[in-house]
Amino acid sequence: MNRLILLFLSYLFCLTAEAQESEPSPFTVVEFGGEFFMPFSGGVLEQSLELSPGIARMKPLPVHRMKQKLDSCLSLISHDSLFGSMKGIKGVLTGKISPAGGGSEPFPWLPASLDVSLYATLAREGLPAWDGQADARFTIHINDPAKLVGNPVIRDIYPEPELTGTFFGRPEYRRLPLPGRAVVIKNNPFPLFEPVSREQFILELIGFFQKSIENSEKKSVNGKPAQPPPVVTPREDEMQKIREYLDGIRKYDPFLADRIGSIYRESGVLQDEKEPGDGQHGIDRQIVLNSWREAVRKLIAEMNAMSPVERKAQAWWSSTEESNVSGLTPAGFRGARPLVRLSRKLMDPTRPAGDIQLMVVEWPVNPGTLFSETSGYYLALSQLMELSRREPLWKQIFSLADP
Repeated sequence: MNRLILLFLSYLFCLTAEAQESEPSPFTVVEFGGEFFMPFSGGVLEQSLELSPGIARMKPLPVHRMKQKLDSCLSLISHDSLFGSMKGIKGVLTGKISPAGGGSEPFPWLPASLDVSLYATLAREGLPAWDGQADARFTIHINDPAKLVGNPVIRDIYPEPELTGTFFGRPEYRRLPLPGRAVVIKNNPFPLFEPVSREQFILELIGFFQKSIENSEKKSVNGKPAQPPPVVTPREDEMQKIREYLDGIRKYDPFLADRIGSIYRESGVLQDEKEPGDGQHGIDRQIVLNSWREAVRKLIAEMNAMSPVERKAQAWWSSTEESNVSGLTPAGFRGARPLVRLSRKLMDPTRPAGDIQLMVVEWPVNPGTLFSETSGYYLALSQLMELSRREPLWKQIFSLADP
């Protein structure tokens, strides 16, 4: 009998030893792409929920309702089996509730967000460590219509996002020029966007330049008159200074600013000395004003050449169109996109502020993408894509949107 017991214990010992050999140690270090990783170390999960200062006093009931929704979303994601079995990754889940625009003024609805960031575990002196920047992430934006679109062409006018497919029954868009995809969840029947006519777009551009002219003239009257320098041919280093000046325009019109640069090449010159009180080389204000006036003249001429039907047609626009100042193209022109505004009916200001009227899930790449390489930093991205394929999880997240 004793001999049988000893044989059985020896067999168990062999099985345990084999299992230990087949399963790498959590402290195993693997080199990939010149970096050292610990892909078998235990997964780490951190969660937090942040409220903007004073917001709970502003709208206590809506904030409490939104907090419950975010807590539910955090719980759904953190309790997914992926996080229970994940190795070599640190997951950081951060919920935030903020007033509209980040300010303290009254707001008709309550914006919030949930960010899920994954970090591949690095080896630093034999211990787990993580970079300061996430290796993969997605964000759920709540009641934030601006996340539906990319950069504006001018003010609140955008290239219409391109519908690329569906994500578990919800529409998926590519927002120009942003990378990745955005999945939209809403339960109202209203469209996301309103078309912008060719006439509306040109009038917006004219208004922008007219306002710029007025502001520049006002600044000149207030004690900074321009001193015209001798006319010279701009050199490339002078054009660099012009580009710096155009940075102010790019805040409102990042694409059209490049076209205005061509006007400077024809007529603009630079002063060698600084203007009083300016921190950079100034540009002759009169030259700038003339450039803007010329842009207005060309825009008016472009609109006057249109028939009434053409003026009312939806605007199509391309950043590479060079035959006119506006960048407008024929409908369906290759490389062009129709121009839109966010729908005014998309968000209902009469609904309770704590309702979730809109969710936009922002992905760095197409959700569901498969990666042939899952080592090193790719481990985080492959795990994120695995999470995107959990249909029951996402159906539960979608259900948090109010009817």
